[in-house]
Amino acid sequence: LAGCPLLETLILYHNRLVAPPHEAHVLLKQLWLNSNQIPAAMPPLPYLPCMQVLKLSDNEVVSLPSLQCLFNLDTLDVSFNRLPDLSSLAPLRPCRYLERLAANDNPCSELSGYKPLLCAQHPRLSDLDNAPLPPPERDALR
Repeated sequence: LAGCPLLETLILYHNRLVAPPHEAHVLLKQLWLNSNQIPAAMPPLPYLPCMQVLKLSDNEVVSLPSLQCLFNLDTLDVSFNRLPDLSSLAPLRPCRYLERLAANDNPCSELSGYKPLLCAQHPRLSDLDNAPLPPPERDALR
């Protein structure tokens, strides 16, 4: 991957990976890591300032790394992992442009306060757990 400096989309699902790529591809916009074997404590992500879409569904993730390096992230899929509680969603706070989030089928998504917390932290959220979140409903949950 080091020889691909202009890479914008990287699809690596179903590869039994245990970590995301460690190279900082600054032009990368989409990274698909779903259905791999990324462990409970997910390793940190490299500097990815153009990243817009990150797919991590169907792994074994219990805790997310800091997402501060993902300035432009607008779509995140962490569904079908093992995120245990609402505090496990704290690394999402810096993602101020987040519009679509799928965290369904994690233990945290069954807790009361799940939707209100995410709506309060992410005012641009328009789709939660693969269902539209109309502005009136989003605003009522804040």
